[in-house]
Amino acid sequence: MPGPRQRQQKPTPPKEKRPATPTFLLELPLVVNPEQATRLRAHLEAARRLYNTILSQGQKCLRRMRTDAAWQATRDLPHTQKAQQAAGFRALYTQYGFTEVVLHQAVKGLRLGWIAEHIDTVLAQTLANRCVALAAGVERTKWCWN
Repeated sequence: MPGPRQRQQKPTPPKEKRPATPTFLLELPLVVNPEQATRLRAHLEAARRLYNTILSQGQKCLRRMRTDAAWQATRDLPHTQKAQQAAGFRALYTQYGFTEVVLHQAVKGLRLGWIAEHIDTVLAQTLANRCVALAAGVERTKWCWN
């Protein structure tokens, strides 16, 4: 019997799945003059190049990490030892520079010259966040980015 300060918890009923609602997309044509079109193309090209560069750096880190024997040893740990496995992966991510902080620092170094004229800091960091999530792929779990 619960004490005066304890409450009995009622079992929570399973949540019902929400019905899918239709999604409507509206595409509006962008009407620009030739000057604006040139500027837009330059912005998009700068973003594409920065994104691909960050993504390739993340993939290189992942490839180097996966060739390490410690990676395989950590992967082979039983799933019952989640804390040890998480600590092992976290150490490998730090050792090989595959952390969000390191990739954000790389973006600062890459945003130079003509790219800096087209991509502001906020957009560059947003691109880095997307690259980190994509490069991590399967490896990105709740403990990767502590």
